[in-house]
Amino acid sequence: MKNSDNPWKTIPAEDYEAHMGNPLVGQLQALGYITREVLNRYHPNRFMMLGCCTGNGFEHVNPEITKQVIGVDINPDYLKIAGKRYGAKIPELKLFCLDLNEDWLPELEVDLVMGGLILEYVDPEKTAVQVQKVLPTGGIAVFVIQQTGNSSFVSPTGIKSLEALGAISRELDPHEVQSVFEACYFELQELQEMNLPGNKKFIRLVFEKI
Repeated sequence: MKNSDNPWKTIPAEDYEAHMGNPLVGQLQALGYITREVLNRYHPNRFMMLGCCTGNGFEHVNPEITKQVIGVDINPDYLKIAGKRYGAKIPELKLFCLDLNEDWLPELEVDLVMGGLILEYVDPEKTAVQVQKVLPTGGIAVFVIQQTGNSSFVSPTGIKSLEALGAISRELDPHEVQSVFEACYFELQELQEMNLPGNKKFIRLVFEKI
């Protein structure tokens, strides 16, 4: 799929936030909670969020601890909103509009990389290689994937623009993700489940680069 054809580039930010924050979905809140927990646990000096969208979770950044935040997303409008919301709070906020299937991350180093619900839309192998390049030995990568149970991948909330995502997403087995990252010199430190509305689950995988 070409970058210009990706539905993520056309979904309005208000649709995304309304869908993800809907009580029938509850994923905006869950991802924000996980981001806060991860930041409080690892206290990174440099933090990168893949698929940062409009900056959900950035409100939990303590700029006294985390000096630099790098946000990556395919949708430039999402990044503009993230910049307006958090640019004043996080002086060293850097935002990059990239398609991880086609583009490469900038050549920089961070202490912690997080990606919530992004591996389902990109090439996990290429993403693992990219993450391996920006993390030093001992760096942490946290990814959240979704398990749908018997429900559809995109929960029905009546917001039509998100329905196109069903055609470009795929559900991942956590052990598949583990194998991909282990091949790039990561070691699994933690695998946790979080129950969500609609019989869905989040699986959180925490890796350390070795």
